Amino acid sequence: MVAMLASEIVRSPKLDEIIRAQGSTCLAEFAETLEKSPDTSIETFLSTRPRQDRSQLAALIALELRHCWERRKPCFIEGYLQRFPELLEDRKQVLDLIYAEYCERHQQQEAFGSEEYYERFPDLHDSLERLVQVGRL
Repeated sequence: MVAMLASEIVRSPKLDEIIRAQGSTCLAEFAETLEKSPDTSIETFLSTRPRQDRSQLAALIALELRHCWERRKPCFIEGYLQRFPELLEDRKQVLDLIYAEYCERHQQQEAFGSEEYYERFPDLHDSLERLVQVGRL
């Protein structure tokens, strides 16, 4: 399986194709679970899965994030960082998850500005600003 950025998951118009291309049964099963039982949490889903599936945590978060925003149930990265504090050990992963939220909100035509993210994550301001600028291209 090729590593995938969380922001790729939320930006992809054809989610099933990108999941299939990854060859991840874990991601495919979680996407299917969310369709059948929309309120299933990542924790509940992972409780019945092998330990190695946890390595895909950021991708699972991106799927849940996308699913929530599409259902007009906003969720924010800070909640995921509280639920999964181990993510804080990887600055690049956190940055990608923040950008995934930003992209999903943009796709859902949510009214917000880049400044909100700079204020919410001041220690990542410069990196976020670069991502936002590249995304606009």
